[in-house]
Amino acid sequence: ANSDRYNPPDGWKFSGTYKGAMDYASHLVSFIRCYEWIVSVKSNQFLPYIKTSMESRKFVDNNIQINHITLWNSHHPIFVSLHSKKKVVDNDLLQTLPIALQEYILSVRSLTMPMEICDPVRSIALDIHPSLSRGMKAKKIHEVQHIGPLIGKLKSKNCKTVVDIGAGKGWLGNVLEYYYGLNIINVEGNPGHNNRAALRNKKLKQLFSERFMQLLENRGIESDRDLRVEQNYTIQCIIEYNLNIQQLNGLLDNTLRLMREDIHITIEEQETFILSCLHGCGDLTSSVIHLFTRWERAKYLVCVGCCYHKMSYNHEKRYQNINIYAKHDTIVLDRESEYSESEVFPMSDCISDILNDHPIEFLQECLTMAGMASSGDNYINITSVKYLLYRGIAEIVFDQYFGDLELEYYTKRLSGSSHVESWIIYLDQLKNIVRVRINEKWIHPSKVIENFDEKWSVELIPLLNEAHSSFHLIENYIGLFMMLESTFGGVVECLVTLDRWFYLEEHGIEAHILPSFHKDISPRNYIIYASR
Repeated sequence: ANSDRYNPPDGWKFSGTYKGAMDYASHLVSFIRCYEWIVSVKSNQFLPYIKTSMESRKFVDNNIQINHITLWNSHHPIFVSLHSKKKVVDNDLLQTLPIALQEYILSVRSLTMPMEICDPVRSIALDIHPSLSRGMKAKKIHEVQHIGPLIGKLKSKNCKTVVDIGAGKGWLGNVLEYYYGLNIINVEGNPGHNNRAALRNKKLKQLFSERFMQLLENRGIESDRDLRVEQNYTIQCIIEYNLNIQQLNGLLDNTLRLMREDIHITIEEQETFILSCLHGCGDLTSSVIHLFTRWERAKYLVCVGCCYHKMSYNHEKRYQNINIYAKHDTIVLDRESEYSESEVFPMSDCISDILNDHPIEFLQECLTMAGMASSGDNYINITSVKYLLYRGIAEIVFDQYFGDLELEYYTKRLSGSSHVESWIIYLDQLKNIVRVRINEKWIHPSKVIENFDEKWSVELIPLLNEAHSSFHLIENYIGLFMMLESTFGGVVECLVTLDRWFYLEEHGIEAHILPSFHKDISPRNYIIYASR
């Protein structure tokens, strides 16, 4: 790209001090501003670029120049590596790449926070009993194994009640309760999750054997303790930025009263809390961090962010979701001030000042890219590459075919990787997912185009196969560009995480960033751990 290259200064290395963090933040912003052209070129637009080039010259297996992007011989080792499901760029391969791409990859490596599980977390990982892990996906088991002990050890610090925000189906709470004897209050706004959590709690009582109850007793948990399956201590509530603390205290104190009455446990009148949030989606993590700075009863914070692309600047959609949940008796607490964009990102004064001096033009698009980030600088999702290729081929054909008929169209998204294992499989599904627009409604073309089934076989299938024959080699280049998108997103994720760390430090709260999950299993693996 025709832009200034970013080069970290010689000998530069991130320091864990506040000053070092400020320098690190400045480097992150400089890198993002230098390479933000990546977010302005979407990977699903890559195919038309190459189509334009092919119309002007024959596509051959040599280097060609397309809109300032150089594509080189498709037998280059990097393309073989893209399909190997191993590291895309090792050091030997790095030396064979163009200088500008080498500089980009080295910059990503120098700027991305460490993603390997840190020793304090690795050493305390929990082996979850099969009765508790039943129904969990492997990713969730891995996450609970590592974050559970981190929260569980806080019981020794005179904090024995966990408020789990965005609790989902209660997986984490079950493990914290049964292994560490912590009191759990789940806070979840989705009624569907709460119903499934209650059903799971009832099943747990049937699954737990006397032997496992003895194991709990040996670990210091009272053997006569009720398994709490008769009462699911969940508050169906939406946590928003700047919520009314007095109302929240009232909800929690009422739940604590029920716990005292039902299961006869000792809870203080002004019980203090551990605030947890495992992969708070979009705005939720920011809201939880902000709540922690204002809520004196919360003594510890353990949270992990995710879904940065869902950070909500679309207020209308946000309130639509709240209204839907409110119809199912979901509690919506009052807000103590109006909503503003600055609540989401940046939160801290430090990052705000840096961005004011060096603004990022495509900030929202950069946050979207952070939601697509893969695990570090070396991996891409081949399934996504194939999907973009196949969908792009279909759009090139449909643009012409439906355009001649003056029809607007779109193709529904397919879920699951099996649909894109090969072009033949995708083609079999394609006819069922295309829609055209008639009178503001999207309907299947067979309802509009006479003899569409026959025309699909006789006219469209040959056109689609011809386009695939012309473009299938371009899959490699789409994969390479997606690697740029993904690795760029990883740097943006570091900036968002650092911004949240700064925000806590600016409020006089000691905070740490801990890589806590295996990056290939759960790429969103930066836990923010804070205490007051």
